[in-house]
Amino acid sequence: MVPAVSPAFWFNVSGGAPLPVTGRLLGAKRVYETGHVGRCGKDSRSVLSVPPLTSELHLETITAPQYSVGEEYDSVLCQHFLTARLVQVGDVLCVPTRDKVDFIQNSSDKALRWPVLYFRVKSVSEGKPPGLRLGHLGHLAHREHTSLYLAGCTNSFVPSYAACAGNPVWGSVAPPGLAHTVDQLSDIMLPYLQTGPSVLAGPCSVLLWGPSGSGKATVVGATCYRLHLHLVKVECSGLCGDSVGATEARLTAVFSVADTHRPCVLLLRNVQRLAAERDGVGEDPRLVATLHRLLTELAQGPREYPVLVVGTAGKMRDLGDGAQAAFLHHVELETLSEQHRRELLSALSAGLPLGSDVNLSKISQQIAGTVLGDMCALLSHASRAACERARSGCFPGSRPSEREDPDHNADGDGFA
Repeated sequence: MVPAVSPAFWFNVSGGAPLPVTGRLLGAKRVYETGHVGRCGKDSRSVLSVPPLTSELHLETITAPQYSVGEEYDSVLCQHFLTARLVQVGDVLCVPTRDKVDFIQNSSDKALRWPVLYFRVKSVSEGKPPGLRLGHLGHLAHREHTSLYLAGCTNSFVPSYAACAGNPVWGSVAPPGLAHTVDQLSDIMLPYLQTGPSVLAGPCSVLLWGPSGSGKATVVGATCYRLHLHLVKVECSGLCGDSVGATEARLTAVFSVADTHRPCVLLLRNVQRLAAERDGVGEDPRLVATLHRLLTELAQGPREYPVLVVGTAGKMRDLGDGAQAAFLHHVELETLSEQHRRELLSALSAGLPLGSDVNLSKISQQIAGTVLGDMCALLSHASRAACERARSGCFPGSRPSEREDPDHNADGDGFA
């Protein structure tokens, strides 16, 4: 039997190594209590070691963009430790909040409804009696036996749970059809994440361009998921103020937010709108200079937890020479091949009840030139049309009320 390994387990056991794209095996062995192997048979279950319980557990809240470190998380943590958890100093704990009503009612930040909370184990105190001396295996923390303390906040890499974890496109470290671009971004970013003597002194700035809806944000999200980075997303059109000074102030504030959430990727969507002149012709030299300055200042921050900047645009020529020069690396999102379109269609339609006459291979041949957004729109339109046909067949000439057919009405609303 080969068990699946969760992103959190992989992160803690590998010391934060990037998530593997293909399968990878981890070795495991039994651990026995010292001094008892001689009295019992080596394969006896009675001699298998059990980590000791901890009497005190001190956690640090990890700063992340999807929640506020100033909130109260006592109720969420109490529910989390109703199940005994194996903890070691330095481990990162992932605490989901989905369906925890107390959290959403008490939270002042409604930007992300059900975030995953991240905590790092700062210290562990062994219970009394001390039990087995197996500190290298960690300790068990349980609500009934452990006193839990929150000891401030910290920055850290995290085993990033995608917002759509398990989704074959938006929850994957290698989205179908887009994996090559994710590999490119990962190869560019990895040298900036290495510890040791500084080799790359400048900032990591990448310009990613491709047609609207081609999956640029999806690629950046998958890269963050693979490299355990936070993601700070900003729409640059929302940074444009009534004056150059107002735009500068908003841009500076965005870089300050990214600096707070190290290590992270700052995603500047539609970056061509940021430095453009008000008449849409040319670029503003003052804003270009501000962008260069902010990127340089980021590189002077803690190298242990860097901020990597990715700007997206529809076309390379949408940016002026000054804005282009701010980005050291340039990556183009390539046109999808027929095989990539087939893989994306298969992934997007996974879990949907496709008709027996649906041939994804034939469809992928007929939609040459389409991008990820087009395929999503195609599937959404086809789903709504299928619901309407089902309604018409069950209730000819009239639309059923919610009481008569709640399932069909719910499905129709979901596809809208």
